[in-house]
Amino acid sequence: MKKLIIIFLVFFIACGPSEEEIQSLIDEAVEQATSTTTSSSTTSTSTTTSTSTTSTSTSTTTTTTIAPVASKTIFLNCPEISEMTEGSKFKSGFQTTFGDNPKKITISYKFNNLDTEYTVLDASDFPNWGKGIRYEQYIFDTTLTNTYFYYKMVITVEDELGSHSSVCKTGGDIENMSPGVKLTNCPTEILQGETLGVTVKIYATTDDVLYYNWTLLTGALVDKNLTVSDAETVPQVNFWVEDGITWPVQVRDDEYNISTILEVYDTQGRVTKVACGTRATK
Repeated sequence: MKKLIIIFLVFFIACGPSEEEIQSLIDEAVEQATSTTTSSSTTSTSTTTSTSTTSTSTSTTTTTTIAPVASKTIFLNCPEISEMTEGSKFKSGFQTTFGDNPKKITISYKFNNLDTEYTVLDASDFPNWGKGIRYEQYIFDTTLTNTYFYYKMVITVEDELGSHSSVCKTGGDIENMSPGVKLTNCPTEILQGETLGVTVKIYATTDDVLYYNWTLLTGALVDKNLTVSDAETVPQVNFWVEDGITWPVQVRDDEYNISTILEVYDTQGRVTKVACGTRATK
């Protein structure tokens, strides 16, 4: 066996490559090794990092408190004093927009110094009754048969927030009002020699009428004067002299510009004056 190995080595050395060839093989092997290392170093490694994100959802509840709404009332017509004379068309009413939980409406009204009248409405009087519902009603829609000097209507609505009142008032202080006087006949022209008749109606408001006084002026001069305190012709409180009062005066031939003045006094000394101007011609 040893002999064979020796023979092989001798053969390899004798027939093998030269030193240059051997060196060339070594260099080639080194170059290949270097090339393999470089290739390995340029190999990129991809690393995937997994990130876990936790999302937390927060639910927020917002509560809005709506304040209760009060009922509101407006007057469809709060009459002027000029609308309160005999023969006038008298119209007065109201409109209410209900607030929360309406309960009832109280209507009160009063003429002159007469008793106050009341009307109460609740859910049984309405086809619709609730918040936001609008209700309107004319309490009066008529032609007056008397003249009035004071009128008051109050609308009170009760709901969840309490009572809310609206007031319509025409005229002065009914507790301190002078007598009412209405001039019903005042001729603007008359012939000299004829009889002038000025007619008025007198109303006792808060106190009895004590007396009234007529004065006839011709130009600026007092021509005639008449004072009346007859119980049959002076009214008591809250009453009219319904038929009127006439003062007949004959106009003389030399009278041209005539003024008839009436002063009405009550038991408290309060006075109301009215005047009628007439021109006398031939």
